[in-house]
Amino acid sequence: RNGLESFTIIAEMVNNTLIMSRTEPKTTEIIAPYEFKGYGHEFEKAYTRCQLANSTGYHRIISYAFGGLNFVVRHEVDGYVSVPAASIANKRETEADGLAGLLGSMSLSAAQKASPETRVVRPKGSKLVIREEGIVVPLDSTLEIKTRVSHKRLNINEIAPQLWASQTPKLVRAYHNRGVFQETKVEDVTKEIKSWELANQKHLKRLAALIKEIRNAVRACGDKAVIRYDESSDRIIVIPRIDAKRLLPEDLYLKWNSQAAKSKE
Repeated sequence: RNGLESFTIIAEMVNNTLIMSRTEPKTTEIIAPYEFKGYGHEFEKAYTRCQLANSTGYHRIISYAFGGLNFVVRHEVDGYVSVPAASIANKRETEADGLAGLLGSMSLSAAQKASPETRVVRPKGSKLVIREEGIVVPLDSTLEIKTRVSHKRLNINEIAPQLWASQTPKLVRAYHNRGVFQETKVEDVTKEIKSWELANQKHLKRLAALIKEIRNAVRACGDKAVIRYDESSDRIIVIPRIDAKRLLPEDLYLKWNSQAAKSKE
């Protein structure tokens, strides 16, 4: 509602794959007693139950084809609706054959068992500690939460682009009057998102073309670049990146090298 915001994305080409990582201007924010930032975060805390102790957020990785390109996308998830245990079990085998299986094949050091339900993984050459626990959550149970003052109704077209990009099928529209929320419900907006997709084919084709042009521009910059959207000029700028820092752990780049070697055989 306040117009487009400037953003910066660090990009890198590996063979024919474009890796993009958005940089945030700040990762923490202190809200003073006299400042008002809305009720969104507090409503989310009250409306959902935390599944992992001391967690600061939940993210999901999905994959899909769009515009002749294959995407692997990480996005934040506000929550999910409970699903029967049988449905979760049926989803496990499917996900293991798809993206989950791909991620599981990444080169990691041997796991250290912390408990029957939890295991700890430490990637080679990294200080990162990965703790695996919880349950597999089917994509069709994930949801997005949006809060709004009651006299300003939230139109599906305002949120459809985000739900489309993350393939999130469910939405909670929470309306309040001075912080007092009305009764809310979980909506399945799959049909509405599909209708939005059909109505915006022209724009989506332009988006696919733009991503391909960005990929070509990054390659022309020596495979490492900084992508910036300049709010004042309303332009996307791609410039070479001077620093040598890579976006992924070194062992993952070996997978591209091995694939390239196999293709030459």
